[in-house]
Amino acid sequence: MDDNFIANRKAARELLPHLIAWQKRNGYPVSFACEATLNIARQTPILEMMREARFEAVFVGIETPELDALKAMRKEHNASLPMLEAIQTLNATGSR
Repeated sequence: MDDNFIANRKAARELLPHLIAWQKRNGYPVSFACEATLNIARQTPILEMMREARFEAVFVGIETPELDALKAMRKEHNASLPMLEAIQTLNATGSR
């Protein structure tokens, strides 16, 4: 489990091909889960590789849909894209 898998997107992009290759060589014996901000929905290539590497769960913390509350909590990054659109993207990517 990683608490924000895409905190370093470059590292995630570099790691995932190695996880995919290892999984293929070994018959996909491990499933992965991670935590991420909702902004992961913008990272379609990373999401595709995560699915191929057998990430089965992504926990996304959504404190609130209220913009003023997010600002008060200094979590404006959670409002940088439409929440429902991001959730739909995550669900659609995982169901392929």
